[in-house]
Amino acid sequence: PPREPSLMCRSNNYPIGFYCSWHLPSPTYIPDTFNITIIHDSQEIACEKDTGPKNRCYIRYPHLFSTKKYKVTLTVSNALGSSSTTTSFDEFAI
Repeated sequence: PPREPSLMCRSNNYPIGFYCSWHLPSPTYIPDTFNITIIHDSQEIACEKDTGPKNRCYIRYPHLFSTKKYKVTLTVSNALGSSSTTTSFDEFAI
């Protein structure tokens, strides 16, 4: 199976939204599928995939200045199995 993916989320236009990007620490040399899920206040938020970099997406803040944490889970899958990583953060901390 693939190794645990590296995941990073940063905001360069707070308080509008943030980007998450990811990569594998080592290539698998077989096709990989990435699935990213963002949860805020028990609700899933859409992640708009970039047309350019394939391993990046944009998330719009649903509520400004929320005190609830965001939880981002990234799963990578291929023919040999899957692996995932999760991070949680406050909107003002990224």
